[in-house]
Amino acid sequence: MRAVAFFKREIFKSLQMRLVFIITVFMLLPVLYFLNYNFSTAEHLLQEKTSNLILDSLQQVGNQIENTCLDIIKISNVLANDRIILAELSTGLLAEGDHQQKRNYYELSSADKIRMIKIEAQLDQIKTGIFYNYDADVLLIDATGVVYSAMGREEEFRYKTQIMENYHEQAWYRSLIQENQNIVWLAPFRYSLFGIDDDSRYISAVRVLPGGYHQRNLGCIMVNVHESQFAPILENHLNGIVALLNEKREIIFSTADRGVIAKVNLPALLQHSAGKEKGYLLTDVDNTRFVVNHYSLNRFGWTLVSIIPYSEMIKEISSLKQRIFSLNLFSSFFLFTVAVVFILYLTNPLKTLVERIKRMKIGEHYIKWPEGDFPDDVSGIVRSFDCLFEKIEELVEVVIEEKRKEQELKYEALRAQITPHFLFNTLNTIKWSAVMSGADNVARMIAALGKLLEVSMSKGEEEVPLREELQLIESYVFIQNVRYNDKYVLKIEAEEGIDQLKVPKLILQPLVENAIIHGLKNIEGKGVITIQARKMDGYLKVSVVDNGAGIPEEKIWQILHDALGEGRKQKFSGIGLSNVHERLKLRYGERFGINLSSQVGSGTTVDLMLPIIT
Repeated sequence: MRAVAFFKREIFKSLQMRLVFIITVFMLLPVLYFLNYNFSTAEHLLQEKTSNLILDSLQQVGNQIENTCLDIIKISNVLANDRIILAELSTGLLAEGDHQQKRNYYELSSADKIRMIKIEAQLDQIKTGIFYNYDADVLLIDATGVVYSAMGREEEFRYKTQIMENYHEQAWYRSLIQENQNIVWLAPFRYSLFGIDDDSRYISAVRVLPGGYHQRNLGCIMVNVHESQFAPILENHLNGIVALLNEKREIIFSTADRGVIAKVNLPALLQHSAGKEKGYLLTDVDNTRFVVNHYSLNRFGWTLVSIIPYSEMIKEISSLKQRIFSLNLFSSFFLFTVAVVFILYLTNPLKTLVERIKRMKIGEHYIKWPEGDFPDDVSGIVRSFDCLFEKIEELVEVVIEEKRKEQELKYEALRAQITPHFLFNTLNTIKWSAVMSGADNVARMIAALGKLLEVSMSKGEEEVPLREELQLIESYVFIQNVRYNDKYVLKIEAEEGIDQLKVPKLILQPLVENAIIHGLKNIEGKGVITIQARKMDGYLKVSVVDNGAGIPEEKIWQILHDALGEGRKQKFSGIGLSNVHERLKLRYGERFGINLSSQVGSGTTVDLMLPIIT
């Protein structure tokens, strides 16, 4: 509620802002909303259409996989009904009698080996004649455990040996023999199940060889088709990731890293579409949305899955959306700019009036904008005129009073008078000197006093050469020596040519006077005042050093801040060190001023930092 109140109070006050708000809310936002709504609808329709196209492609891939598997069944049927193979197996079975199981080829008799050559030749002939366009292995395991093969491998004998030793331990073999199933599909199948170092994937069909009138199985036939046979089928028809899953939702083949597919968690995802032959689902993985299309191969219980990033599916409409949005934003911005310019053209005179009222003043005093909550600019203008007439008389009186005070301050600031008490003491000293001494001394005193009065009361330049300031100090110290019987010694140490630089008028006299009053007046013996002037680091540094009693630390602060008022009437100019410091800061800047350092019993040093003025 506070935010709404602030918005109404601060934003809606302006007529311009209200008009801009109306244009934005009732023109631009609806346009952007309907654009977004239309694109969302189009995006959904595109998603439906694309998914249906992908499902059609999945169905075609599924048909090709089924046709390949049917070819596998056909060749297994041909092999299972071949007279030569059946005759040789039957002969061997009758010859064995007790069906003694063999575990390796070294146990075979000469007749067994001859029979093996005949059977493998027939297997190879059927494979190359009927199944020539497939990368497949054909294996036959007879009832005694002998393995016959048509694999076309260099290490075929090693494969047969490993299979012969380990086939009877396979669950699928026991299930095939015990349950007397017609055909068993192993997908995926790997030779590594027999301990062979071959991790390639196959789709394998295993079927029983019936024994005919013997009522005894002659063995089983295994046809293994390599995954390379299915790769072109999966890759040539579809984009994205394609995977073939078995009835347990395990990956048979895929066109991508199985780790990527595992992240999608297909078993849990497909559970939502149980019973549906085909369809699609949306899922999010690592902040990325995917479209999962699925098609069931009901004949085998397998499922074909296509996984495509959602952004890839809608990239065309996203690109179109971006272009249209950019165009509309540009158009909206252009129209908005035109509208704002038109609004400003209409409302600027009113705004100008408001600003003029806010800046309205009498003399140096501004007329304040009336306090209170106004619904808009116009109400504020009306109220401001009322306030204007109510305050005119008050403001005039305030201005007159301020002008009077300003004149008084200027008068006080420009005063540079000799305090009456000091002038009285000086003249009294001259009188008694004239009585007690000769005329030369009186003349010199009068000359020194005249110099002081001339500089003190003169108007004109505010800055004088350092040489003239030093002459003024000599006159001032001379007068003090006459008063105090040559108590003070003045020493001047200045670099060559430095006395031509200009300094503010009467800037050194308060410093020397401070040295006499606070440091030298009450000491025994001569008081020495040393004035040092030198250039350093782009400054003119003038130091006033005395050998007086020193000043306690707490009193230094009082002197610098003119808190004592001590000796004010006894001073020549009535100006304290604080006034000198402020005068320099105001005239030249914060870098300039005075620095006072003192130690009780060791004298006082006042450093004056001035700009170099030629």
